[in-house]
Amino acid sequence: MEKVVVVVVAILSAAVVAQIEGDYRLELTGLEAQERIQAREFSVQSYVARLLYQAVLNEDVNAFIGFDIPTAMNRAIEADIRERQGTGGLLNGIPFLVKDNIQTPDYPCTAGTPALVDNDPDITNPVVADLMNAGAVLLGTTNMHELAFGITSDNYWTGPVLNPYDRSLFAGGSSGGSGAGVAARMAPVALGTDTGGSVRIPAALNGIFGFRPTQYRYDSSSVVPISTYRDTIGLMARSMADIRAFDEVITDDFTSPPVVLSNLRLAVDRSTFFTGLDAETQVVMDAALAALTAAGVELVEVDASDTFATFEPCSSNVVFYEFVPNMTSYLASTPNQYSTDELVSQIASPDVAGVVGGIFSGDIPRMTQQEYDTTITVSCENFKDYYFGLITDVSADGFILPTTVLPARPNSPTFEVELNGEDVNAFFTYIQNTEYAATAQGPGISIPAGLTVSGLPVGIEIDGVPNSDRRLINIAEAVASALAPTPRPADILYSAGSVPAIFSVSFLSVLAALLHIL
Repeated sequence: MEKVVVVVVAILSAAVVAQIEGDYRLELTGLEAQERIQAREFSVQSYVARLLYQAVLNEDVNAFIGFDIPTAMNRAIEADIRERQGTGGLLNGIPFLVKDNIQTPDYPCTAGTPALVDNDPDITNPVVADLMNAGAVLLGTTNMHELAFGITSDNYWTGPVLNPYDRSLFAGGSSGGSGAGVAARMAPVALGTDTGGSVRIPAALNGIFGFRPTQYRYDSSSVVPISTYRDTIGLMARSMADIRAFDEVITDDFTSPPVVLSNLRLAVDRSTFFTGLDAETQVVMDAALAALTAAGVELVEVDASDTFATFEPCSSNVVFYEFVPNMTSYLASTPNQYSTDELVSQIASPDVAGVVGGIFSGDIPRMTQQEYDTTITVSCENFKDYYFGLITDVSADGFILPTTVLPARPNSPTFEVELNGEDVNAFFTYIQNTEYAATAQGPGISIPAGLTVSGLPVGIEIDGVPNSDRRLINIAEAVASALAPTPRPADILYSAGSVPAIFSVSFLSVLAALLHIL
């Protein structure tokens, strides 16, 4: 009962603060909030309560799958106790979200698909465990494209994730809930997963940072899988400093190679990455490249016109081959020991049902074991040599490219989007730039580049060579410093309006949610 009272008071305080003091806490990065907590300016409980109140105010964004206010507030209470006792870790009190295909100690791991609604494994993903052991506060699990097989997060079971900059548009995917949640100021940091762009695409479309690490840098066990060769957990945040701090805890790597913009060389391949850009995206990209040049960055033109031909043998072939044994093994390892038939028969989203069902039925052809072995050892290695050679041959620090060739668009039952007056396949259009780094197993970071004239975020990506992650993080932070900050979303509520918070529908809904633990 005592904890219930504490939780109710904290949420009530958050609602009142949102009316009286404004929303300054929402704009803090995780590290900035931690500094204020350590200075006793506010408690973890009051900070988490304000974020949870923000999530309730904007519940129609549909960022969450696993969302339980008492559970999150109890985690905040624990962090405050650690703070008072001086036992908090490096991330103590910093809230974060986790994509719902990553196993956590507090919520089922559904991967956004009906068959796994009761999937509640005992094992927590090691990345999540490391962050929580360092004091980070888990707020909930986030909505996603079903089974991570898509880039819109238009999930027919959990509902679509809406873009905080324009709720008539999608948030990107497959880590759409993580991207929208961070952009909408529901948390400063989130985990996503990235197989072909699923961290970087929603980061770009939501105006935040998205980091895909070098393959195998993060432990991706206890994650609902697609491809061993390409799946990785990634970080999403409004600040590169937060990404750096979380990466340090995950990897125990505290190196920080210095970066000076005037000494930075970035490779630009206009024939591959800049072809067919949406007109408004082109304007933002041109302005970003001009700003970097003015800041002293040297842009080195390269010709990567053979990139696709070298890449194609190692692309979806590997993903389709690995998915069957990976998913079969994962389902068998769960407490409920689900079958693949149970999984496939209950898929709600028609685009996902078509692909996943086709892979398991054989309608979508898969390689033989021998073909797979040859692809991994020959074709994929050839592509990596070619792709990273384009960087090293000109002594560049990485590639610079548009994360996506267009900003967010409306969901469509045909799974198409408009690009320069034509209807094109949404999936292949959005991954056309991000898939290269994933297939090459290198690191990539999407950086907010600004808004289009229509008010939509655009991302600019830096791709580095494998194991250059710590330097790439510093490069991204330096690049971001040369660009104008991306304004916060205009299509998000930051308070309940003129109605006193204690009487607001949003607050009463929070209070009702709390009463179930009495």
